[in-house]
Amino acid sequence: MKVLFNFNEYVGGGETLLLRLAECLSTDPIKVLASKDSYIHRELSIKPKKNIVCSVYNGRFDYSYLSQDKRERLLTWLDLMLSKENEEVSIVTFCMRDLHIVINYLVLHGNENVKITHLLLHPLDHLYLGQTLFNKMISKIFNVSYFSQKKNIRLNAEILNRLAEVGSLIPMNVNTANRVMADTGINFASENIIPLPFYESLESNRFNPPSIQNDNGNTRLVWLGRIVDFKIPAIKAMIDFVSDRDGFTFDIVGYGNEVAINRYILSKKAERKVTIIGKIPLDDLKRKLSGYDIGYAMGTSMAELTICGLPVIVALASPDYRSFSYPICAGLVHEQYLGNFGDDLYCASSNTHELPTIEQSVSLIKASPQECLSKSLAHLERNYSLSKNIERYKLVIESNSFISVRGLSVPLASRFRKFAYKLFL
Repeated sequence: MKVLFNFNEYVGGGETLLLRLAECLSTDPIKVLASKDSYIHRELSIKPKKNIVCSVYNGRFDYSYLSQDKRERLLTWLDLMLSKENEEVSIVTFCMRDLHIVINYLVLHGNENVKITHLLLHPLDHLYLGQTLFNKMISKIFNVSYFSQKKNIRLNAEILNRLAEVGSLIPMNVNTANRVMADTGINFASENIIPLPFYESLESNRFNPPSIQNDNGNTRLVWLGRIVDFKIPAIKAMIDFVSDRDGFTFDIVGYGNEVAINRYILSKKAERKVTIIGKIPLDDLKRKLSGYDIGYAMGTSMAELTICGLPVIVALASPDYRSFSYPICAGLVHEQYLGNFGDDLYCASSNTHELPTIEQSVSLIKASPQECLSKSLAHLERNYSLSKNIERYKLVIESNSFISVRGLSVPLASRFRKFAYKLFL
């Protein structure tokens, strides 16, 4: 039995990947473990699929912060979901929190029929629970990231290393692999890196490439994605770019911390150039985006924009949430390293002075929009093929070995940290 385990409540690259994996693997029975009323739960409820069963946990799942009785309740539920006599279970986890739950389940319940595949979908996944409350406070005030919970980081590294030894640890891109290697010493061969699979070569209904100028003489740029802490500096960088130049407008399709962006728009006196559009239904996305000239995004949103027919500038994620000193980016889609989605700054060796500017990338697109779009589509098809990369995942899931959990433990929050977490939750 294959089990896809993801308790995240929002929609992101990992959640979309789970749904794609479930559908592609559903020639055999698939069980999905999710949180109640999450994006995954809603999608599988609205569009039920043959051979896919979604079981939801109706309770808190922030495992390290739970009281002992609530942790036991969660593990009892998990045991009920996984325990079938003499049946091998292959679990796929999508973030370190859920991996902790599975590891502690194996330590305490001793289910010897369970294999694990873990997908490294964030460059800092291995640092989960690596910050003290003081670290978090410093990060908030000074935009500087410290991870001083070395014991927790070592525990994470030990769990990940055991998975890597049996070939069941899969980083999504070069930047993630490099950051984890730098921090933990875990080595990854290039064949271990599997970019998020989402591109179907038979994608239809693409729009013709834009003319890069509408009837008003303006170049229309559009952001697609959530408005969250690590993405806000990139959004601000584009606001800086358009506010200082004539002939550009910038629309923001997404939701989140609109207050911070509106405040920044006012500070730049860019109300006539920058507009927050908000959410657009997925089935209406291509039609709405057809009126734009250049896309701007990070993560899988950069691919969504490209598939909709836009040449796309890849935005940079900011690990410390700090604004950039000038408008930089990661370049164009086809210029990215294997699997990269704009996470260059998460690498310890990253140097902002070596990164392209938004102005340079806009100039490349305006010089040849068709060429930029064609190269980007070819890049997606080459590296993010849905059928090819799902098959690579499937091979790992079906061929990996059992890991020993002897001597492993997972971090648990202190009483004070639990109290603070409940207080500010």
